[in-house]
Order: sequence, then structure tokens, then C-alpha cells
Amino acid sequence: MKRKKHFFSQKTKRKLNLGFKLDRRGWTILLLILSLPMVLIFKQLLELRSLNERKASLQQQMNTANKEIGLLESEKSKLVSGNPDTIEKLAREQHKYARPGEVIYVPEEQAKP
Repeated sequence: MKRKKHFFSQKTKRKLNLGFKLDRRGWTILLLILSLPMVLIFKQLLELRSLNERKASLQQQMNTANKEIGLLESEKSKLVSGNPDTIEKLAREQHKYARPGEVIYVPEEQAKP
């Protein structure tokens, strides 16, 4: 009866030959040296993620500011045109102006600062 050969027979077993022998301390140092780049890459990825989130937040603020600028420029162009109805409307709504003889009634919710 023939004996079955194992996949890793004596002939196929080979040792890793680096030209030097590593003990436990050497393997630990080698592992630390090889893992350092991974730690640095992970740190950079976290920082990149944080910066991308900040970029998105600032982009949102910029879009909001641009919309407000557009509204203000539109209002400015209406006021510069000198249309008396537009100027009167602005004075009445935002500054509570009234014509002589008119009385302005302000609801209690708006009157309290």
C-alpha cells in the first residue's frame, strides 16, 4: 500500500530566506515599520473626509448668499428706477411709514421686540 503524499511534502517546504534571521523582536519591529504607512494613510483619509464635509457646508452657505445677493440686486434695481409705488411700498412695509393723516396698527406679536 502506497502512502499518500501530502501537499506540502518535505521537498516542497521552503523557508522564507531574507538573508537574515528574525526573532520575535525583529518581527515586531518589522510589523510596526510596515504598519506605519497604513496609519498615516488612514489619518489622511479621515482629514480628507472632514475637509470634503466642510467644503459642502461652505458651498451651501455660498449658494444661500448668492440667492440673497440676487434678491437684493433685484430690489436695488427697482429702487434705482425711481418708481414711486415701489419706494412707497418699501417705506410702508419695512419702515412703518404712513401718509399724513393715516394711522398704523401693529399687531401685538410684531410690537414686542
